[in-house]
Amino acid sequence: MTSAWHSEYLHSLHLRDKREKQFDDIIDAYTLLASRSIRTPHLSKLQQRCRDLEEEVQTKDRLLQHAQDELVVSSMELNMCEQRLRDVRKENEGLTERLLKVKEREVGEWNREVGV
Repeated sequence: MTSAWHSEYLHSLHLRDKREKQFDDIIDAYTLLASRSIRTPHLSKLQQRCRDLEEEVQTKDRLLQHAQDELVVSSMELNMCEQRLRDVRKENEGLTERLLKVKEREVGEWNREVGV
């Protein structure tokens, strides 16, 4: 008698397990769907943050490019100014030399006139 009761009990447990497992796929799918819908607001926030960061990077890239362009222009202007400075110094040396020669000649003529 115990074996009949035991096998009937086991059979009932088996039927219950079978009935419960019958909907496991549906329950798993629903659980997955529910967890995704919970994450949707968080995902939206993260996507917006990502777009904001991408826009910020693009803005910084444009500013960096502008700064680099300004640096190139400033470098070119500096080179031109340095070249102009060299030219003016060379011209100044030439003019100074000419002035000294003229003054030497004048002093020589003055000395001859004075009789020194």
